Amino acid sequence: PLTIKHGGKWEGFLIAYAYEPQNKNSIIVLTNNSLYPPTIGEIEKSISNIIAGKEYTMPRFPIRDTIAHTIYSSGIDKALKTYKTLKKNSYDKFFFDIHQLNLLGYLLLWDGKKEEALQIIKLNAEEYPKHWNSYDSLGDMYRELGDISNAKKAYEKALELNPNRAKTKNKLEKLPNLK
Repeated sequence: PLTIKHGGKWEGFLIAYAYEPQNKNSIIVLTNNSLYPPTIGEIEKSISNIIAGKEYTMPRFPIRDTIAHTIYSSGIDKALKTYKTLKKNSYDKFFFDIHQLNLLGYLLLWDGKKEEALQIIKLNAEEYPKHWNSYDSLGDMYRELGDISNAKKAYEKALELNPNRAKTKNKLEKLPNLK
């Protein structure tokens, strides 16, 4: 069946709109959690299936939120173990992708938790070793900690994976020269 869809984003808010003209159903999903856009599409699809009397799946939880909570309540070591356990045993219940850990690393950094941020971004590079952004972010973390040597290595790896990334080239060029 035909479905007309539209979505948008504004200052932390997301909207998904779906209209099915053949049965005159409209589905509107609004959220103030623009940090996790995959959920909105999963919710819209599940609602459509419920209306049609079809099987549906519950949206997966963002792994970022669970790991962040664990860091703040039990520490980084417990959080790293929790991540690996949930990925192994509950993959279908949580949303795992490069952006989950990447964003968590920056949120921790902005909250002054630099060591925890570095550990999360290192985990991201282990989990997604073929994605340039893992290493670009790792370079950012090392730079923030003043580890220029490792920042340089990470930026170089990011450029190896994505040679045309101008922002990463610029970051590498702005690093202080090692003596």
